[in-house]
Amino acid sequence: MARVVVLVPFAFDEKGLANRRAQQSSVELGPDIEFDYKPVKAGPALYDSPHDWLLADMSMYEAGITAQEDGYDAVCIDTMSDSGMNALRSVLDIPVIGRGRRRT
Repeated sequence: MARVVVLVPFAFDEKGLANRRAQQSSVELGPDIEFDYKPVKAGPALYDSPHDWLLADMSMYEAGITAQEDGYDAVCIDTMSDSGMNALRSVLDIPVIGRGRRRT
């Protein structure tokens, strides 16, 4: 079974993560994929300044840097900003998938 860590860009508690997980039921995915949702420790409330974008990149990077060591087969960045995606792609050998399309 493939294991995917889904990085959530907010410091949610279990209730917040449960709400995020519930959204997954609206799409059909392969039966042999297990998704684990992981929040960041801290992140911006809004994405409206260079400071916020940097904080978002750093927090998503920090949340995902151990994904490969932790046995995951892929990382999913659960934000349209694709925060941290390029940095994680540069250091991990597993796929890092974004929901949006970030121009760099």
